[in-house]
Amino acid sequence: LYLNSFMFSSFLRVGGFWIKKACVISIVLCLISLITILATNATANTGVVDARAIALHAPARFSPTDDWDENDIIITKETPLYDVNESLYAFCFDLKNQATEQTAYIVVSLSNDDFPIIMYSPQGVSPYYDMSTENTAVFLSAGDFYIDTGSHYTSLVNGNSIEKSELPSDVISNSAELLDNGEDFSTIRQMYIDGTFPNDNLRSVRRERNLTSVPNWQWTYGCAPTSMGMIISYHYGGSKSSILSGLAEYMSTDSHGFTTSRSTMVGAYDYLVEERGITPTTCQWASKTFLGDPRMGATYNTKSKYGSYIDAGNPVLVSVYNATDGSEEGYTGGFGDHVMTGVGYMFSDVDGDYIIVHTTHVGDGDCYISLDSSSFAEYAWGLFEP
Repeated sequence: LYLNSFMFSSFLRVGGFWIKKACVISIVLCLISLITILATNATANTGVVDARAIALHAPARFSPTDDWDENDIIITKETPLYDVNESLYAFCFDLKNQATEQTAYIVVSLSNDDFPIIMYSPQGVSPYYDMSTENTAVFLSAGDFYIDTGSHYTSLVNGNSIEKSELPSDVISNSAELLDNGEDFSTIRQMYIDGTFPNDNLRSVRRERNLTSVPNWQWTYGCAPTSMGMIISYHYGGSKSSILSGLAEYMSTDSHGFTTSRSTMVGAYDYLVEERGITPTTCQWASKTFLGDPRMGATYNTKSKYGSYIDAGNPVLVSVYNATDGSEEGYTGGFGDHVMTGVGYMFSDVDGDYIIVHTTHVGDGDCYISLDSSSFAEYAWGLFEP
């Protein structure tokens, strides 16, 4: 169009026609909006394509001896994961190796500012695999699997629900900050997108250890007693049914599976002393306040401390706080907060640092969770020595 700069009253002359200025402005604004939408969609589509590439390339890097050839891998389900602000944050990809029939799943961040792989499980299928397409998957922290069921968020692991209206204000504000952790992961992200990994000897760039005999139990009574129960059974024996009921009682776990952080380690200690006649050498948070709550984050819960306990043959209780500031009534099992059993690690300057956990969702098997991901911003180690 030829836009004549001559104006008369409230009209503009466009070509050989006089048109109201308001109409011209509306047209221009619509065009700008359309261009913005197209650009946003193009960026989003690129993000999803890159995430798929990461999902297909990652298994061979994680498990080089398990015959994961990207040409044999298919994506059996692709689940978008949203935060509580309804912003798309990541994708969960369920995978199948057509050559070996092995299944796996991986959660990939869509943000270029975040570590690309949030978590990876080389066995089984994700809790989202059988989720109805009518539901929206909600992501808050690694190891938690929720869906939006209208007025509630509901856990796919234990069925517990929380009303959206009851969410603390810091859940929403912290969720919005997930994508901004101030670090540059563009190089490692591009490495997984392209599938062009260094021609290195993995043993020279990785430290790995996995306590393969730690039991893997499904959530029962609560994530804290279930996770600590695995550690107790590993060290002293005992079945799931014989341990968890009494342990949950000593931890003061309520009927919804919630356990206070203060009673988690104290309750486990008292259970062992009073019910099993055992006095463990260590049963405490790596660092705690004078009130008994764990101090959160890498400063108080170091990678080296975690690794030293695993190297000594001691699983570690892993408590993750992402949806709240870690002090909301002291709960370790509430919405967005979770307790898992740390059974191993994979530390690498090239691939990043991962801990290996049992999530209390038995279908996960050994699940790799990135220590570099923003979804793992606040955490505490529960240290146990027999």
